[in-house]
Amino acid sequence: MLNILGILTFLSFLYFAIQIIFAIFKLDLQKFIKTSIKTLNILAASIILLSYVLNYFIPDTSFTSSEEKTIVEEPTNIKTPEIIDKDDIEVDLTIKKSAVPPEKNSTDQIYEYNLDQLLENIQLLVVDNSSTYVQGYDRDEFGGWIDDDKDCQNTRAEVLIDTSEESVVFRNLDNCLVGYGYWYDPYTDQIYTDASNLDIDHFVPLKNAYISGAYLWDEQRKKEYSNYTGYEYHLIPVFKSANREKSAYGPEVWLPENEDFHCGYINIWVEIKIYWNLTVNEKEYQKILEILESC
Repeated sequence: MLNILGILTFLSFLYFAIQIIFAIFKLDLQKFIKTSIKTLNILAASIILLSYVLNYFIPDTSFTSSEEKTIVEEPTNIKTPEIIDKDDIEVDLTIKKSAVPPEKNSTDQIYEYNLDQLLENIQLLVVDNSSTYVQGYDRDEFGGWIDDDKDCQNTRAEVLIDTSEESVVFRNLDNCLVGYGYWYDPYTDQIYTDASNLDIDHFVPLKNAYISGAYLWDEQRKKEYSNYTGYEYHLIPVFKSANREKSAYGPEVWLPENEDFHCGYINIWVEIKIYWNLTVNEKEYQKILEILESC
C-alpha cells in the first residue's frame, strides 16, 4: 500500500510541475484533460498530505540501530563513581542475567544471584528511621534524561537500545526516539515490543534515594544518580503501569507481581543501597529479611 502511495505522490508532484510549466508558457492545460483542474489540485494535494502524515507517524523499519546488540551473560562490574571510596565499601555487583524466556508465563529465574553474597551485603545495610522526617524532595534537582554523548539519544533511548534483545526500530529518521524492540519486564513477567508501553524505572526510586541519604548530595551527584548507567540494573525498562504503581515505595510497601523475581529484586535493591551509601528504614530492613527466608 505504501509503495502505491509513493507512486501516487510522485505523480501528484509531477502534475503540479506540469501545471507550472503550462502556466509559464501561458498554455491552457484544461484543453488536454477532461477533469476539472480544481478537482485534480485537491486530489493531488490530498495525496501529498496523506503521504506526509503516514511517513511521519509510521516508522520505517529499514532504519534500525547501527549495530547488533548482544546479550551479555556475565556483565562487567559496576563503574565506581569518583565520590565513593572503594576501600570503604566492597560490593560484588556480579548479577547474572539469563536469556529472556520465550514464553510470558515462564517461571525461570531471570536474575541469578549469590545467596552468600546477598547475606554479606545485607549485613552492610545501615538501618536509619530518620528518613521519615526528611523533607524538601524536589524531582527537578535530579534533572531529566540527558544526552551525554550528544548523539541525540538520551538516557531513556540508550537504556532501551542496550536492553532490547533485538535490534531496535526508531520512530523517526534521525534515530533519536526508540519505537520498537524486544524487552522482557521482570516486574510483570511479560514481553513488550512497543517502547511506548515502557517506562525506564529507577530501581531505587529518586524520592526513596533522597530520603535515604541523597538529600545530602549536591545537584551534580543527584543528576549522576538519575542518569547512571554504570550498573546494568540501576535503570531498567518496565511496563509503565507497574512503574507508576511502584511509585517511590520500597519493598516494605511494593513488590513486583512476579513473585519469582522477589529474591532477585531485593538482591538488586540491596546492591544499589549499599553502593550509593543509602540507608534503609526498619520496616524496609525487616521486609528484606522476610523475603530472604524464601530465597
